Amino acid sequence: MRTIRPISRTIAARLSVVALCSSTVLFAACSEATVASLSSHAELTGDSVAFRTDAQAYTVTPGEHGFNGRIAAIYTNRTTKPVYIANCNGSTMVALERLENGNWQQVYSPPVSLCLSVPMIVQPGGTHRFEFALLDAFPGAPVSGTYRAVWHSLVWDYEPDPQKLQQLPLELRVSNTFTIAPSN
Repeated sequence: MRTIRPISRTIAARLSVVALCSSTVLFAACSEATVASLSSHAELTGDSVAFRTDAQAYTVTPGEHGFNGRIAAIYTNRTTKPVYIANCNGSTMVALERLENGNWQQVYSPPVSLCLSVPMIVQPGGTHRFEFALLDAFPGAPVSGTYRAVWHSLVWDYEPDPQKLQQLPLELRVSNTFTIAPSN
């Protein structure tokens, strides 16, 4: 089991101040745009899981209002087209979903600033390594469980207008499953 490294309270406080709702606002605009079908944009090649975490099990540490930690991951573009990573000064939107009664429920979505920077591009067959932080995640909720991450920032044919962004199909934006448990 991999222990997620805690991040400093100063960094957590700065990131939390960034506007908790802004990620919802930015990507709500995207979700109202269409989610593209795979067949209309590119063909899938190779392994079907394109977004993998670095471990199958994590522990998180208690924070001021919830639990804190980091998860490292790698995205591999398994399509025949470039994939664009919408971001705000490098911050992207990765949400966590927990398996509850056979259904995936979103349980954590980090704060992300409300801006649209030049996209990062992952060419076909290319990879992008990154970490995402859990900042005061799961306040007052159960922590232990089976999770997956959903990357909302992956889009086709980048447009500077958030209303025109087309998210990749869910199967290209969802990670492998993994477990999270609180540290003892």
